[in-house]
Amino acid sequence: MKTKMNRIKQSFIIILGAILLLCAACRKTDAPEELVVCTTYPVRLLTLELMAGAENPPEIALLVPPGTGCPHHFSLPTREKLRIASAKKVLLLRNGGGVDDSILHAAKNANPALTDGNGGADFSVHADPHYFSAPGTAAQMIRNLAEHLKKFDPANGKIYED
Repeated sequence: MKTKMNRIKQSFIIILGAILLLCAACRKTDAPEELVVCTTYPVRLLTLELMAGAENPPEIALLVPPGTGCPHHFSLPTREKLRIASAKKVLLLRNGGGVDDSILHAAKNANPALTDGNGGADFSVHADPHYFSAPGTAAQMIRNLAEHLKKFDPANGKIYED
């Protein structure tokens, strides 16, 4: 009889724990109207510079935290997937060159209406994907990101052109 009561207690604790975890995972996230999501820190830095002076700019989020390393195999956290899924309009600004393709696919699964802002669209896939680190490719990447921002946030288009 005593072991049966212990099993019932253990089952109750496991079920209660599962319910609490489920409630924590389903917590309501703040849903921005417009969201600009940067895959990597360098892309975020370039984006912040481009958006300087913009009036009521879209919210900016960073997916791969600094110091994480290479985003090739970065797994998008559930919280970020929910944030992307809940936004009405999403622009994913990314490095390109294959570096953050897995993030693009996960973000597209979260919000199929997401716009892909590939900053390295003009570069060879076989080139070094650190486009932001060389002046020539960084300048082209900035132009690409600015073009994506201009289409996404036309009210501040002039800011992004300058």
